[in-house]
Amino acid sequence: MKNSKNILLILSLILLCGCSPYWIQQAEKVKLGMTKPQVEKYLPVYDLSPTFVYAAGDTVVYSYWVDPKWKVTIYYNFNGMPVTNTDEIDWSKSDSVQVIGAPLLEKEKMPVVKPPNNLLK
Repeated sequence: MKNSKNILLILSLILLCGCSPYWIQQAEKVKLGMTKPQVEKYLPVYDLSPTFVYAAGDTVVYSYWVDPKWKVTIYYNFNGMPVTNTDEIDWSKSDSVQVIGAPLLEKEKMPVVKPPNNLLK
């Protein structure tokens, strides 16, 4: 009986958010404390995906598409990241940048980015 309730809950979530069961399963593998490379083993960036990065305080919000129809948003904490004297810090590869919340999956069509016409001439 317990398994049937779990199955009904999962089916309800799929119907409510329209999420692909595959991406739900992959998102469930993401755990607090994982680094960005660890997360991307389960939720890889789609080849043509634009990425959006927002930072405020110690939090980085990273959004991208895992396929043409599914966007994921992940919250990372980069408190404790070592300070360096360089202008460019690659936070995405640092072990001190860790997941602080569950991934948010959204059914959203990936935008197609086209270069301006004058760039092609």
